[in-house]
Amino acid sequence: MPDNKPPTRPGHPLWGLLPQYRANPIQFMTETARDYDDLVRLRFAMVYIYATCNPDLMNEVLVKQASKFKKDRIQIAMLRRFLGNGLTANEGESWRRQRRLIQPAFHSSHHNSYVRKMVEKIAQMRESWENSSIIELHQEMVKVTLHIVTEVLFGADAASTHTVASPEVYAAMDAFMKRTIAQQVIPITPPSWLPNLFSRSLQRMTDATDKLILDIIQQRRAAKESADDLLTMLLQARDEDGSQMTDQQVHDEVLTLLMAGHDTTANSLSWTWYLLAQNPECQAQLREEVDRVLDGRLPTIADLQDLHYTNMIVKESLRLYPSVWLLGRQALEDVTIGNYQLAKDSIVIMSPYVLHRDPRWFDEPERFLPERFTEENEQRIPPHAYLPFGSGPRMCMGNRFATMEQCLILAMVAQQYELSLVPGHKVEVEPLFSVHPKYGMRMQLRKRERVKV
Repeated sequence: MPDNKPPTRPGHPLWGLLPQYRANPIQFMTETARDYDDLVRLRFAMVYIYATCNPDLMNEVLVKQASKFKKDRIQIAMLRRFLGNGLTANEGESWRRQRRLIQPAFHSSHHNSYVRKMVEKIAQMRESWENSSIIELHQEMVKVTLHIVTEVLFGADAASTHTVASPEVYAAMDAFMKRTIAQQVIPITPPSWLPNLFSRSLQRMTDATDKLILDIIQQRRAAKESADDLLTMLLQARDEDGSQMTDQQVHDEVLTLLMAGHDTTANSLSWTWYLLAQNPECQAQLREEVDRVLDGRLPTIADLQDLHYTNMIVKESLRLYPSVWLLGRQALEDVTIGNYQLAKDSIVIMSPYVLHRDPRWFDEPERFLPERFTEENEQRIPPHAYLPFGSGPRMCMGNRFATMEQCLILAMVAQQYELSLVPGHKVEVEPLFSVHPKYGMRMQLRKRERVKV
């Protein structure tokens, strides 16, 4: 094994690089990738971490040597505080078992049912809009994606769906996101057990959400009739040895699916509409395709394969604003990455956001160009340079669900409305788990005239 050590990025004698990272994490990672091509050692006060945005090294960590890494201890500690031991936070054999049990729920045989539920909720959203009104588009995307994932989870159980998609549950998830993100990568913040008003408030919301979901699970187990929804699939799933998930395991997976199933997709959609508003010729081309393919009717799953440009928009938007902007892995043993040796327990951070905007891999990387993803052009993207949903065994299991949902929302909204950004509205990226629009996304609606209804 080589004993080469990666270069170290210089920083403050006491705090290291912590001030620069905290001031602007995305800019910090972008500068690091620009100045250090392969792997670099970073010091944040007393914490040492390695970073890379090189596609080949990222592939080494995420795919080729994935068995030698786990999610880093900082991410796991944050996630388990709210999501328990669901797939996102789970590790080892327990993670593999849970993934085996959940995987069938995302099989293509269920997609038609999911699409019908998506279309119903999207239609309700657009029917609630009024011509010439100004909407907080990000909140609209949060609401519709949360309603979709709860409908898929709980199906015809209207009471459960309505309760879980409530503002109180969303507030708990949002508070968790903003409370714990301060600890992303560098956990130098007051511990969660230290008494303070915010921690107590977050704990109350978390306890209420936990009880709500556990009550629904227990009621469903006690019901005599089986429902056609994802919760039933989780309750009935059996591993190879015949074992099933406990109520707590089902709770953790439901909460994980709720969080992952709406937050990243809502953010992706918000940025997509922003990009389309900044590029009206692309929005016009979207409308042309939607009118031609759908001819004024509601979409079905069969239409998705014909919405080529719509799919290209989704892929290009995910290039500029990927579902997760920063990934972290921790070495389970001594490991060699590229030309460098890393000791056991070393943490490596990687940013798909920075990777996707590197001019070495994408021409004019800051431009929104859906044509990058024509069938011919897509084949020219360098290997491992496009990771909107991560890569390797921990690649997002719901990626197809998310892209279908985004295509349907784009198509159905474009059928009836043109969207433009409210003049003067400030748009800024906020890097939480995914990249949020820090000040929301205020949009002006204009009803289209030539629409079949």
